[in-house]
Amino acid sequence: MSFQYAPLPSQRSLRLIHILPYDADPVLSCMLNAYPIDNAPPFDALSYAWHAGSKSGIASHTIKCNFKSMTIGASLYAAILQLRSDGDVPLLWADAISINQSDLEEKTSQVRMMEDVYKNARRVLVWLGEERLESEAEDGGDRMGVAIMERICEVWPEGTSLGRMSQDNCDKSSSDGSTTAVRGERSAIANTDIALDERDSNAAEPKLGERGETTSPLPTLPEYGSPQWMSFVNLLTRPWFRRLWVVQEFVLAQEALFLSGSLRVPPSVLLRAAFLCGQIGDVLSDIQESLARYAEGGREFSGACLQCHLLMLFKQKYLEGKDVELSELWTIASFTNATDERDKIFGLASFSSPLGKDIINYKTPATQIFIKIATMAIEQWLPFMIFARGGRQGLPSWVTDWSFRPSNKASIPLTSTWIRWKRSSIIPYPYMKPTKIEGNRLQLYGTRIDTLQAFASEPPAAKTTDTSAMYLSSDDSTVVGASPSTMKYYGEIAAWTKECLSHFTPDPVNPPPGVEEAFARTIVFDELKVNNVPIVNARPSQYVDAYRAWLRAAELVVNMPDWNGPDEEKRVWAEELLEVKDASEPLAHNFAVMTIGRKFCVSDTKHMGWVPSTAEEGDVVVLVVGMVLPLILRPIGDGEWTLIGEAYVHGVMEWNGTWRADTWFETFVLQ
Repeated sequence: MSFQYAPLPSQRSLRLIHILPYDADPVLSCMLNAYPIDNAPPFDALSYAWHAGSKSGIASHTIKCNFKSMTIGASLYAAILQLRSDGDVPLLWADAISINQSDLEEKTSQVRMMEDVYKNARRVLVWLGEERLESEAEDGGDRMGVAIMERICEVWPEGTSLGRMSQDNCDKSSSDGSTTAVRGERSAIANTDIALDERDSNAAEPKLGERGETTSPLPTLPEYGSPQWMSFVNLLTRPWFRRLWVVQEFVLAQEALFLSGSLRVPPSVLLRAAFLCGQIGDVLSDIQESLARYAEGGREFSGACLQCHLLMLFKQKYLEGKDVELSELWTIASFTNATDERDKIFGLASFSSPLGKDIINYKTPATQIFIKIATMAIEQWLPFMIFARGGRQGLPSWVTDWSFRPSNKASIPLTSTWIRWKRSSIIPYPYMKPTKIEGNRLQLYGTRIDTLQAFASEPPAAKTTDTSAMYLSSDDSTVVGASPSTMKYYGEIAAWTKECLSHFTPDPVNPPPGVEEAFARTIVFDELKVNNVPIVNARPSQYVDAYRAWLRAAELVVNMPDWNGPDEEKRVWAEELLEVKDASEPLAHNFAVMTIGRKFCVSDTKHMGWVPSTAEEGDVVVLVVGMVLPLILRPIGDGEWTLIGEAYVHGVMEWNGTWRADTWFETFVLQ
């Protein structure tokens, strides 16, 4: 007989699971009872990925709940099976069992109460999945991955600046502040027979941007190119890190503990290691290059580092009682998964008081929820509409689709560079209301400044994680080759730059100084970066020098010498390549990241810039009252327009938000 839910006694009640021991019944069995949340006995809450698979390959399992059959997913089954074996969980809350998922009224009520569930839990157990054993994996398995994490934490201990920054946030999620992964009470390193490189662990703290004399990214860690790095990546790219609900589940926890099978990893190990790798540009880049030989895991690894960083950021803001901005919520929603698209909103409502828990209602269609949020957000901050990506039937072009998940070719909104630092200078035109929303139409006031005329072909942006990967020898750190995607990337650069510059000069190989500088600034959105940190007030010569080094690196890679040829020729080539590659890094970062999902454009008035890849000839560049960022609009007839997206137009971005008295304003009604 199948299990049937009884109604909860009140809206402030929750169901807790008592896992029965193996001796009572070899079949996985539990008892499910209701308690008032304000007077519940001690319990743990489980955070897991609903649709993650298992080693057995079985998608679902039948258990006994209150002596009746219940079907649960493979991930939840494996987690409860492990917790039964461990025997140290008194009572458990797990959403798939504790909530009647088929009762929309109960589901709405319970999700609105989710903040209290995780705040009142004794601890949150994060189930990453079954442990990958050394015998099952060439990279050394999960314990090797944890050992690498511990070594990273040793290199930047709490006393260093980066160590303090990461530890301060991690300690808020781990009551004991431990930096040792344990199986029971034992260190993962102490229990592994896998030998890591035993170099001096007392080396001085590395400085940002310094590679040192070793070919390993950090002292005491595997060499570049070692498959052991994949053990680290495999832990950080588990399905849990791509699930949206984990943000709330982790951030609200009094204490959290990561579980991989019986291996227990404190946040002070896992999150600190990911945070440190994500904060140090050279380290992250070098790990990605190392991974490029073995798997396409580098991009996922970078995303996992960002996810860990956002978890720590949200945790800090939550503890300080600060709201998370809607743009930040959209960022994390955009690269995480949720079974129900409305959960992209519901799972983050606890972090934004403007949203509020009243928005959680599983009887309301997703499109209505998205329109309501866009209306609220745009009335408070007009630039929020640049997060709209369009293309979804039933949604106006100016409404953000929260179910959207970027692909590798999706563009990053131009918020960090061109909105945040100029928000204080946004000056509406006197006596004119910037926006007006009527039904599904958004009315804007602005002025046309240009029309799109021509476009270059798709830029040679990073299509894989190793577009700058140069293979180094293990003995003398000289270049001995380049990956196929590196060859393709650099091979396309010369042709692409000539195509772009041919619109502005008859000699694109030797453009005039003014054109060269404008192009160098445009292709990086007027921002150079070192170790992912913008160079403040960069000089024009810095843009030009980085651009020329970038072109020279492309020329050298394309004309790689024969490796069976003279050693001196190879040495000279390798030395110059490393030199120009380092000199081009401030430009290469933004070009590789920000040009994805965009195309280079030329306007009627010969402005150069970047527009969404969906832009077409004849689309209009508009400056809108209430924004400093140009928008691309497309006329659709009857005086109405479709929003295509935001744009970077060189020579226009310096506008400070003020209007001339003779400005000719138009009304733009967006559908």
